Amino acid sequence: MTQTPNTSDFIDIKGLIKTYLSKWYYFVISVVVMGLLGLLFISIIKPKYQINANIVLGTSNTNSIMTAALGSLGDLGSMFGANADVEDEIFIITSHGVLKEVAKDLNTNITHDVKTGLLAKDFKYTDYPVQVYPAPGMLDTLRTSVLFRINVDSDGEVNVKAKARSKTVAQVKGAQFPVTVETPYGNFVIDKTSHYPEGESLKTYVKVMGYGTAAELLGEKISIDMASKRSNVLMLGYVSPYPQYGEDILNKVIEVYNQRGIKMKNMQNSRTSTFLRERLDMAEAELNEAEAELMHYQQKNGIANLESDAEYTYMLKGESEGKLTAAQTNSEILKTTLDFLSNPENAYSLIPALPEGGEALADVVTTYNNLVLRRMNMVKTVKANNPTLVKLEEQIDAMRQNIHQSLEKAYRNSLIQVRDLQKSMNQSSAVLGSMPKYANEYVSLRRSQEIKQQMYLYLLKSYEQTQLAIANDEPQAEIIDEAYTLREPLGFDKKVWLVIFVFIGLCIPPVVIYLQSVFKKESQQDTPSPSSTEA
Repeated sequence: MTQTPNTSDFIDIKGLIKTYLSKWYYFVISVVVMGLLGLLFISIIKPKYQINANIVLGTSNTNSIMTAALGSLGDLGSMFGANADVEDEIFIITSHGVLKEVAKDLNTNITHDVKTGLLAKDFKYTDYPVQVYPAPGMLDTLRTSVLFRINVDSDGEVNVKAKARSKTVAQVKGAQFPVTVETPYGNFVIDKTSHYPEGESLKTYVKVMGYGTAAELLGEKISIDMASKRSNVLMLGYVSPYPQYGEDILNKVIEVYNQRGIKMKNMQNSRTSTFLRERLDMAEAELNEAEAELMHYQQKNGIANLESDAEYTYMLKGESEGKLTAAQTNSEILKTTLDFLSNPENAYSLIPALPEGGEALADVVTTYNNLVLRRMNMVKTVKANNPTLVKLEEQIDAMRQNIHQSLEKAYRNSLIQVRDLQKSMNQSSAVLGSMPKYANEYVSLRRSQEIKQQMYLYLLKSYEQTQLAIANDEPQAEIIDEAYTLREPLGFDKKVWLVIFVFIGLCIPPVVIYLQSVFKKESQQDTPSPSSTEA
């Protein structure tokens, strides 16, 4: 026995079309209404644009030249980005300190929205009509945002309402510019700017934030990434409906980052320069004293051509004499470096120099200087109790202690070497006992003068190199592409949005018609039939 299919299992397409055609005005009304809403939506919504900027860390030729020139002072070339840790630099670029400086320079902590229509507002970045001036010092400590709703009529009468955390904190009515608004956070002064439209009514919203809050908002919006894992190229991004505003922010971030790098480099180099300048003055005074003593001895003993005579007479001692001079110079340099390292004020400063011939210890000092430079980059952006910073300082302290012990050992060995060479010289002098006493004394004075002269020249060279590093203002990051805006906006085009609204308008009537039919059937089922009433 075959079953007759239930008609409810099929969709009556013809019936639906007939019903929809009978309700054609539903579709017209729905499409018109949604189309108008779509036009309103696309007129209010601002398309957002992608703003990009590209930089590369430490690849300039000047940096390479400076790195080579400063080799004797330790690895100061790292200051110029040659060995920059890219991940650390990414952290520094988007650090709170850098973004706070950006907020101060561009005043991103104060935003202006001028009402231009019933629902439309226009963001004003530079040509805002009125400005809100907080009390001095307030923006450094302000923890919340204060929104000022400012209404000005054509006669210049000003009404102000200030809100913070959705609560009204101050209100001023019937005032004239400038207006002082007293709030629990301090006093604000509102005054017109050169862009104020005289004789016209105005309604604007001004939002005031602290520099810290503005920096946090910038950190949420700015993106930064490496071009590849092995690349020093960094790509900065910012999304905003206002391209010029976004471009200015990215360019300012790069500028502040470079200024910070130059400032850090110059600060450390200035400390090293001060130390070298002090030692240079001492060496100059000792050299002048030695030369004066030598000249006085020559005049006292009537010595005129002793140098040419001594060259022949002491030819056999020339080699030992040169070794002794070099050993004493080396000993003086080691002592100078030990004095610098022993000073607590130089605990986290670069070791300025080491004598030649100590390649193994020089490698350790280079590693130590790299760690000190890394700490310099971190100390301005993280707190003192930061685990990474604490661990880095412990590593620096341990390495500095090891270097200090190695230098002490090297200094003691140099004293032993000087003593042995001096002993050898004394033995040679005994063999050449026929040499007049004044000649021996003259040679000793001459050698002392040469040692002090070499020490002076060495310090002078180091000082000049440090001054050259200070004078070099080469930025830490080289700009590949200044901030630029992509041509096409992000998201849907306005035409696409209008099509979406029209499509929604076409979908609403079938839903309404269906619901009407459902409610109609339910009402008919609830109404009793006439036959049941007669029974």
